[in-house]
Amino acid sequence: NLFSFSMTCLTDYRKEIDKYQKELAPLGISVEYLYCRYDRVYLLVYRKDMMLQYLRQPAVKEFLIGEGYPETIGEEDSLYQSLCVLRKHILQDEDFPHEVGFFFGYPPEDVFAFIREKGVKGVTYMPSRNTIEQLDRLMSLCDKISINARRHRYQVNRQLV
Repeated sequence: NLFSFSMTCLTDYRKEIDKYQKELAPLGISVEYLYCRYDRVYLLVYRKDMMLQYLRQPAVKEFLIGEGYPETIGEEDSLYQSLCVLRKHILQDEDFPHEVGFFFGYPPEDVFAFIREKGVKGVTYMPSRNTIEQLDRLMSLCDKISINARRHRYQVNRQLV
Protein backbone atom coordinates (compact mmCIF):
# COMPACT_ATOMS: atom_id res chain seq x y z
CA ASN A 1 0.00 0.00 0.00
CA LEU A 2 1.10 3.55 -0.64
CA PHE A 3 0.34 6.23 1.92
CA SER A 4 0.98 9.93 1.49
CA PHE A 5 1.08 12.74 4.02
CA SER A 6 1.38 16.47 3.61
CA MET A 7 4.76 17.67 4.83
CA THR A 8 3.04 20.63 6.49
CA CYS A 9 1.19 18.16 8.74
CA LEU A 10 4.34 16.37 9.82
CA THR A 11 6.85 18.47 11.70
CA ASP A 12 9.56 15.81 11.49
CA TYR A 13 8.50 13.14 9.01
CA ARG A 14 11.61 10.99 9.60
CA LYS A 15 10.72 10.74 13.29
CA GLU A 16 7.12 9.93 12.36
CA ILE A 17 8.27 7.18 9.98
CA ASP A 18 10.41 5.68 12.77
CA LYS A 19 7.34 5.70 15.01
CA TYR A 20 5.21 3.95 12.38
CA GLN A 21 7.92 1.36 11.81
CA LYS A 22 8.07 0.54 15.54
CA GLU A 23 4.30 0.35 15.93
CA LEU A 24 3.68 -1.81 12.86
CA ALA A 25 6.72 -4.12 13.08
CA PRO A 26 5.05 -6.41 15.67
CA LEU A 27 2.28 -6.96 13.12
CA GLY A 28 4.84 -8.02 10.50
CA ILE A 29 4.30 -4.82 8.52
CA SER A 30 7.21 -2.78 7.14
CA VAL A 31 7.08 0.96 6.50
CA GLU A 32 9.59 2.56 4.15
CA TYR A 33 10.02 6.11 2.99
CA LEU A 34 9.60 5.90 -0.77
CA TYR A 35 9.86 9.49 -1.97
CA CYS A 36 8.80 13.07 -1.45
CA ARG A 37 7.16 15.23 -4.11
CA TYR A 38 4.98 18.34 -4.17
CA ASP A 39 5.18 18.77 -0.37
CA ARG A 40 3.95 15.23 0.20
CA VAL A 41 5.79 12.31 1.76
CA TYR A 42 5.01 8.87 0.29
CA LEU A 43 5.42 5.71 2.35
CA LEU A 44 5.35 2.14 1.12
CA VAL A 45 3.67 -0.15 3.65
CA TYR A 46 4.11 -3.87 3.04
CA ARG A 47 4.78 -7.32 4.42
CA LYS A 48 8.43 -8.11 3.72
CA ASP A 49 7.97 -11.88 3.46
CA MET A 50 5.10 -11.53 1.00
CA MET A 51 6.92 -8.95 -1.10
CA LEU A 52 10.07 -11.07 -1.31
CA GLN A 53 8.06 -14.15 -2.27
CA TYR A 54 6.21 -12.15 -4.91
CA LEU A 55 9.39 -10.63 -6.41
CA ARG A 56 10.93 -14.12 -6.73
CA GLN A 57 8.35 -15.16 -9.32
CA PRO A 58 10.35 -15.89 -12.49
CA ALA A 59 8.40 -13.60 -14.85
CA VAL A 60 8.37 -10.72 -12.34
CA LYS A 61 12.05 -11.14 -11.53
CA GLU A 62 13.05 -11.29 -15.20
CA PHE A 63 11.05 -8.17 -16.04
CA LEU A 64 12.43 -6.18 -13.10
CA ILE A 65 16.03 -7.16 -13.83
CA GLY A 66 15.43 -5.90 -17.37
CA GLU A 67 14.29 -2.59 -15.87
CA GLY A 68 17.53 -2.15 -13.92
CA TYR A 69 16.71 -3.88 -10.65
CA PRO A 70 19.40 -6.02 -8.95
CA GLU A 71 20.01 -9.55 -10.24
CA THR A 72 19.20 -10.79 -6.73
CA ILE A 73 15.79 -9.13 -6.55
CA GLY A 74 13.52 -11.13 -4.30
CA GLU A 75 16.29 -11.80 -1.80
CA GLU A 76 16.21 -10.04 1.54
CA ASP A 77 19.71 -8.60 1.08
CA SER A 78 18.66 -6.74 -2.07
CA LEU A 79 15.24 -5.47 -0.95
CA TYR A 80 16.56 -2.07 0.12
CA GLN A 81 18.49 -1.73 -3.15
CA SER A 82 15.37 -2.71 -5.10
CA LEU A 83 13.32 -0.03 -3.32
CA CYS A 84 16.05 2.49 -4.14
CA VAL A 85 15.73 1.59 -7.85
CA LEU A 86 11.94 1.96 -7.61
CA ARG A 87 12.39 5.35 -5.93
CA LYS A 88 14.78 6.42 -8.70
CA HIS A 89 12.32 5.34 -11.41
CA ILE A 90 9.47 7.22 -9.72
CA LEU A 91 11.52 10.40 -9.37
CA GLN A 92 12.68 10.27 -13.01
CA ASP A 93 9.15 10.53 -14.31
CA GLU A 94 6.01 12.48 -13.39
CA ASP A 95 3.99 9.26 -13.53
CA PHE A 96 4.50 6.01 -11.73
CA PRO A 97 6.69 3.50 -13.55
CA HIS A 98 4.90 0.45 -14.93
CA GLU A 99 6.57 -1.91 -12.46
CA VAL A 100 5.09 -0.23 -9.37
CA GLY A 101 2.19 -2.69 -9.59
CA PHE A 102 4.58 -5.51 -8.71
CA PHE A 103 5.59 -3.76 -5.49
CA PHE A 104 1.92 -3.30 -4.59
CA GLY A 105 1.31 -7.03 -5.01
CA TYR A 106 -0.96 -6.80 -8.04
CA PRO A 107 -1.34 -10.09 -9.90
CA PRO A 108 1.59 -10.28 -12.37
CA GLU A 109 -0.71 -11.06 -15.28
CA ASP A 110 -2.63 -7.83 -14.58
CA VAL A 111 0.55 -5.76 -14.47
CA PHE A 112 1.83 -7.32 -17.69
CA ALA A 113 -1.56 -6.87 -19.38
CA PHE A 114 -1.64 -3.24 -18.29
CA ILE A 115 1.81 -2.63 -19.71
CA ARG A 116 1.02 -4.50 -22.92
CA GLU A 117 -2.48 -3.16 -23.58
CA LYS A 118 -2.55 0.29 -22.08
CA GLY A 119 1.00 1.42 -22.45
CA VAL A 120 0.15 4.02 -19.81
CA LYS A 121 1.64 4.41 -16.36
CA GLY A 122 -0.87 4.30 -13.52
CA VAL A 123 -2.12 2.72 -10.33
CA THR A 124 -5.45 1.21 -9.32
CA TYR A 125 -6.98 -0.06 -6.08
CA MET A 126 -5.95 -3.49 -4.83
CA PRO A 127 -7.55 -5.12 -1.78
CA SER A 128 -5.44 -5.65 1.33
CA ARG A 129 -4.32 -9.11 2.42
CA ASN A 130 -4.12 -8.17 6.11
CA THR A 131 -6.33 -9.68 8.80
CA ILE A 132 -9.21 -7.68 10.28
CA GLU A 133 -7.23 -7.21 13.52
CA GLN A 134 -4.23 -5.86 11.60
CA LEU A 135 -6.42 -3.52 9.58
CA ASP A 136 -8.13 -2.29 12.75
CA ARG A 137 -4.75 -1.53 14.33
CA LEU A 138 -3.56 0.19 11.17
CA MET A 139 -6.75 2.28 10.99
CA SER A 140 -6.33 3.23 14.64
CA LEU A 141 -2.77 4.36 13.94
CA CYS A 142 -3.97 6.33 10.90
CA ASP A 143 -6.63 8.00 13.07
CA LYS A 144 -3.95 9.04 15.58
CA ILE A 145 -1.82 10.43 12.77
CA SER A 146 -4.79 12.32 11.34
CA ILE A 147 -5.65 13.83 14.74
CA ASN A 148 -2.03 14.90 15.25
CA ALA A 149 -1.96 16.42 11.76
CA ARG A 150 -5.16 18.39 12.43
CA ARG A 151 -3.74 19.65 15.74
CA HIS A 152 -0.54 20.73 14.00
CA ARG A 153 -2.51 22.50 11.25
CA TYR A 154 -4.65 24.26 13.87
CA GLN A 155 -1.52 25.44 15.73
CA VAL A 156 0.08 26.70 12.51
CA ASN A 157 -3.11 28.52 11.50
CA ARG A 158 -3.40 30.12 14.97
CA GLN A 159 0.16 31.41 14.63
CA LEU A 160 -0.67 32.96 11.27
CA VAL A 161 -3.66 34.89 12.67
